[in-house]
Amino acid sequence: KENEQKFNRPVFVIPGNHDMFFGQWDEFKELFGASVYYVEIQSPTGTDLVIALDSASGTLGKKQMEWLKTLLATSRSSYRHCIIITHTNIFKTDNSQMTSGNMPLEETYELADLFSTYDVDLVFQGHDHYREDLYFKGVRYPLIGTIKDAAKSPEYLKVHISQEGFEYEWVSVQSAPDR
Repeated sequence: KENEQKFNRPVFVIPGNHDMFFGQWDEFKELFGASVYYVEIQSPTGTDLVIALDSASGTLGKKQMEWLKTLLATSRSSYRHCIIITHTNIFKTDNSQMTSGNMPLEETYELADLFSTYDVDLVFQGHDHYREDLYFKGVRYPLIGTIKDAAKSPEYLKVHISQEGFEYEWVSVQSAPDR
């Protein structure tokens, strides 16, 4: 099948603004199911928590924010590392794309404090189609570029997690194996 995974690695899917605003929401739900979830990743050196958030509309909203707060308060301490994946760049201040371009300022403050309080290690973000690596209040915020083939420099982020921590590298699609 065309959509089969070649490398036997986990793939975490989150919706983006095009899924939300350009008639793709029903297809997203059919193909991937829930847009908000968490998973445990077990390895020989520990168990990590990955939390997927739906920020495609430019906000988490009250219900999702309460779910996230409860999950972090009740479960975070049981895991070695905590990684968040979300579409919207929470630090972007550009309003040119209306609601999907950036989160409300109050929500950004609340999320940054929440992630710092509960020792979130990484918050992977997208949407903006460029690469950035921010560090704020003890949390790393890599902004992943674009993997779209038509992009000038399509790339993805390769993450290595170990007992000591984690490393990540941006990989050019043109130089990726089995391209």
